[in-house]
Amino acid sequence: MSETVLALEGVVTFRGRVQILWDVSLHVERGETVAVVGPNGAGKTTLLGAVVGLFRPAAGRVRLQGDDVTGLSPERMARRRVALVPERRQLFGPLTVRENLMLGAYARDERKDLGAEIEHVLELFPPLRKLLRTPAGSLSGGEQQMVAIGRALMAKPELLLLDEPSLGLAPRVRAENFAALGRLAAGGATIVLVEQNLRMAARICGRAYFMERGRIVDEGLAEDLVRTGKTYFAGRTK
Repeated sequence: MSETVLALEGVVTFRGRVQILWDVSLHVERGETVAVVGPNGAGKTTLLGAVVGLFRPAAGRVRLQGDDVTGLSPERMARRRVALVPERRQLFGPLTVRENLMLGAYARDERKDLGAEIEHVLELFPPLRKLLRTPAGSLSGGEQQMVAIGRALMAKPELLLLDEPSLGLAPRVRAENFAALGRLAAGGATIVLVEQNLRMAARICGRAYFMERGRIVDEGLAEDLVRTGKTYFAGRTK
């Protein structure tokens, strides 16, 4: 029997006086990798922000493993093992790769075996092994994205949220990073992936939601939506 890890129920969210999300509902089951796809201004980043507590919904509910977590602070959501990889990574540039990774574990109650957790990240992203003492700000965009994902994994998340992990990356690096995410998905991780290209997301995602103007306008199996030609957001910017 499946377990619903994340559920949004009729979520309405404003940023200032501007309404961004309109009655948004979706669900993610344990072990699923689900895509949220849409054009620029669709509300995808705000949706992730509503989940992690950056934006408090004006109406509706956010549920995590059945518990109402609507409006909980980002710190409390982190302690509930929800990890966000933000758009454009937002690393601490002067700190080393190792130090950035270690920051990902700050909300964990137990911090044993952090060396083993770092080793797991290095196995997932081998190029980082020789860069542990390198300031993160000096890395390439693809390497920084690896660090950002690794930092989130250091939290041992029950739910991993990724906001445009392919943004601005060269095709080869993008493919390598998606292959790593595919290995996480195959290993049973629960993932929500915001991505502008459904065809790419469908390589690792089982289901997809389309957003436009703050609303969910379509949903279904990602492969089915690609096969029926419903890729009208693909290649457009977020």
